[in-house]
Amino acid sequence: MTTVTMRLGADSVTIRTPQYRYIALLNMGLHYAKTTYGYSVWDDGLGYDYRTCKVSKWLLDSDECQALNAFLTTTSRGLPFTLDLGDTPSGFFPFGPDYGDCGEFTVQLIDFNLSGILFDPKKFFNASVELRCIAHPTYTPADPIQQGNLRIGRVSGLPTPQVEVSPDCYASTVTVSRRGGALSVIDLGVPADRSETKFELALNTSNAAALVAELQYIRADDCSIVTPVNSYLFGVPGGGSGTYITKQLSPTLNITHQGCNRFSTALNCWLKGIS
Repeated sequence: MTTVTMRLGADSVTIRTPQYRYIALLNMGLHYAKTTYGYSVWDDGLGYDYRTCKVSKWLLDSDECQALNAFLTTTSRGLPFTLDLGDTPSGFFPFGPDYGDCGEFTVQLIDFNLSGILFDPKKFFNASVELRCIAHPTYTPADPIQQGNLRIGRVSGLPTPQVEVSPDCYASTVTVSRRGGALSVIDLGVPADRSETKFELALNTSNAAALVAELQYIRADDCSIVTPVNSYLFGVPGGGSGTYITKQLSPTLNITHQGCNRFSTALNCWLKGIS
């Protein structure tokens, strides 16, 4: 059983690591506004970014619950404290695969709740915890392992995405007359039509780390996406494959740790052009 230690001064509590499906959230200082011809994006800067971790399933026995409750609600109440994952890989990536699963993080509590006793597993309790990362240790992710032929920015070898394409935005306003159903149409023209897409990626740890770091680097700049044949990233009008110039419409990037060496994240993109 792997464990984590929360520590403030001479006081500490050591408990088992949480169950999978916790979420690391990268909150970037990006803002979006719809315009006549797409989106305007502005960036507050890297200094306004922050990361949080939301654990919804942290199964603990009664002794662990008592110790955790005392530490979070009394010892460290409102104060930054150390989250120590140990010197060797723990498998727990609280703030994203690019920040690592070992070493000492400085964190602060956002939210904490304890359940009543559970029937399954018997005599266990569930803690839901949300933490903000204040400081993190130096970490070097492993070299990416190819999963497919998708490229986003400078990161290649990504798997073919599961795509949910939003319809093209037909940039016209149509009013139906109450008398005879006559139509009054105000058309902004083809340049005002918009195409957006949402897609989810299932990634191994190394590719997830590379992609998160790349998206934080790209930020509000144009992002090129190169897709393999028959991907249809922007539906049939966008073609089965190509090099798409996009803007990322995801100011908050959610990275879910699904299981051992398995992460998932969803992206939302606006198609700016095809090169």
